[in-house]
Amino acid sequence: MAEPRFRLRQPNSKKSQPITMVLRHKGLKVTIPTGYSINPEHWNFRNQKVRNVVDVEEKDEINSLLSTYFDVGELVLSQLKNQKTAITAQLIRFEFNKLL
Repeated sequence: MAEPRFRLRQPNSKKSQPITMVLRHKGLKVTIPTGYSINPEHWNFRNQKVRNVVDVEEKDEINSLLSTYFDVGELVLSQLKNQKTAITAQLIRFEFNKLL
C-alpha cells in the first residue's frame, strides 16, 4: 500500500501553490486539500515539507499539520484495508475527516 504524498498543484510556478495530500489505493486516487499554500521555491520536494527559511513565517505550523495529515492518512488506509470492505474515494474522505 502506498503512503500519503504531498503535492503542489503547479510545482514549477513562480506563485504560491496549494498543498494537497494524495492518498492512493489500488488505482484509486484521493486528493485532500490542506488549506495551505506555499511558493514552490520554499517547498522541499524530496521531504515533502516547507523548507526552513525565514521567508515563511508559519513553516512550523504547516509542517506540523502535514505530519498530522500524513499520520491520519496512513491510519485511514490501514484501517480500511484491514476491514476488507469496498474502498471508495468517498469512504476514504469520510474516514479521514472523522479521524482528523
